[in-house]
Amino acid sequence: MVLRLGSPDGVAVLLVAIAGLTAVCAAILLAAVRLERWLSPAVMGILMRLQRLLLGAIAVQMMVSGIRGAFGITGPAAMGG
Repeated sequence: MVLRLGSPDGVAVLLVAIAGLTAVCAAILLAAVRLERWLSPAVMGILMRLQRLLLGAIAVQMMVSGIRGAFGITGPAAMGG
């Protein structure tokens, strides 16, 4: 599906998508407040460590992609494999 913002249908689809994502984010944040009350501090610590690990992995992947793009390195064969 191609989104054409020049047409009224494309703008409507975009606005519905933004409204839907806003509702999903709000539901997740509201559920997080209630979930935090039920979880012990140890479980919260484990979840925070997992989130940090995931964020670090995403950061490293973005840096590698940026370096590859800046120097024109393509494919896994360029990594010596």
